[in-house]
Amino acid sequence: MTTPPIILTIAGSDPSGGAGIQADIKTIHACDGYAFSVITAITAQNTQKVDAVYPVPPEQIRHCLDILIEDQIPDAIKLGMLANEEILHTLIEWLTHFKQQHPQVPIIADTVLISSSGTPLLELEAIALFKTQLLPLCHTFTPNLLEARHLLNLTNADEATLISSLQDWVKQMNNFAILKGGHSDSDHCTDTLITPKNIFTLNSPKICTPNLHGTGCTFASAYASFLAQTQDAYFAFTQAKQYITQAIEQGQNIKIGQGNGPLKHL
Repeated sequence: MTTPPIILTIAGSDPSGGAGIQADIKTIHACDGYAFSVITAITAQNTQKVDAVYPVPPEQIRHCLDILIEDQIPDAIKLGMLANEEILHTLIEWLTHFKQQHPQVPIIADTVLISSSGTPLLELEAIALFKTQLLPLCHTFTPNLLEARHLLNLTNADEATLISSLQDWVKQMNNFAILKGGHSDSDHCTDTLITPKNIFTLNSPKICTPNLHGTGCTFASAYASFLAQTQDAYFAFTQAKQYITQAIEQGQNIKIGQGNGPLKHL
């Protein structure tokens, strides 16, 4: 009898199924993991827009987390949409205690700040707390170019400047960052793993498709899944890059909804 790598995803729900905790679960299972999931917020959204966000009470989130780890300790934790400052405070407190007891379990943060349609997915008041107290708890965080500029207060910075600034930041926190390049104007997508000592880049041709809903959730979940299996950040990075590229390629001809459709997770 074997136990697959267990990845706990803590994120918001996307009823259209392309992003959020639904995409996380599909990705984790496609990458040979087993998903535990705790919902932080219920969203009213479709492929065209996020219409509303309904945060889950923090005490319910804490109860769900406590009852899960009472039964089984996960091999990795993936964080997605955290919604508001109250939930963020709760998770920082819970993760701090969890990390003291289980320092070997990596925490991966997908920096979900704003939706592609422009809807805030984390209260502006909570972003400073996210930067100063949550990210230092994490093994890896995975901003795209827009999120990195927002986190670093470098509005017009190019990729080279962002990579240099992120490396300075991860040196202070002693963790890793992955800068995702899908929002660049290039015809290639360059993703960069940034460690305190090294920088690794992976390139792939940019695929012209509207079906890109949930790419951030999917990449971070794939990375968490492979990291849980090997504890090797570079291997997890390369495998997650391969998985997300394949999921985009195979999802090009899927027609769901009237807006930005999903990837092919399975």
